[in-house]
Amino acid sequence: VVAATTALSSSTLLPSEFGLPDDVCIAALEPPEARFRWEEQHRLEVDQVLFNFWHEASGFGIVTEEAEAIQRAALQAAPAEAVERSSEVSSASWSDPWKASTYGEVTVLGLRQLGRALGLDESNGSTGLTFMDLGSGVGKVAAQAFLEWPRVTRAIGVELSRSRAATARKVWSEVLTSGEARRLRASLAEAVTTELGQTEYSMDDVDAAL
Repeated sequence: VVAATTALSSSTLLPSEFGLPDDVCIAALEPPEARFRWEEQHRLEVDQVLFNFWHEASGFGIVTEEAEAIQRAALQAAPAEAVERSSEVSSASWSDPWKASTYGEVTVLGLRQLGRALGLDESNGSTGLTFMDLGSGVGKVAAQAFLEWPRVTRAIGVELSRSRAATARKVWSEVLTSGEARRLRASLAEAVTTELGQTEYSMDDVDAAL
């Protein structure tokens, strides 16, 4: 994602004298300002659920055989110029940062900043949006988008790693079984109805989304 350069200040990641190219965005290390009274509390509740269920779920450290299988699949789908480098890539360590299996996670704060930039966290916009995370790892980002944003009524994670995908399914099943997913979505429905006077959210919608 290429974003416009923002003005640097003491609250940003880099000192003010640091020069930036035009295609770099430096975001402050603080969450987007809550637009509604309920939003701040809802974020705290989502934070707690994410911690409770994902604090031991890790997508790091998959076995070498799985990493190599993912790399082969990536090369099969890669453009010609990338395939020409296949011998170079194959000779590299399986943990090479350019490998298709390389893992990293968007932070909870980072996703909130992204949601604000894309308008996904608006409560008075059109509903029925589908959020898709390509390379979803253990599913935390997709889960946060679904639990936190009223506009997102469906979240899909796509992950090539079988072990990471299995972890994501297991953790999400635990969230559903606990009732926390339904509680948070119901809380969103009630908050939006109360704050904006909208009636388009219902418990039938919540159950259908789950």
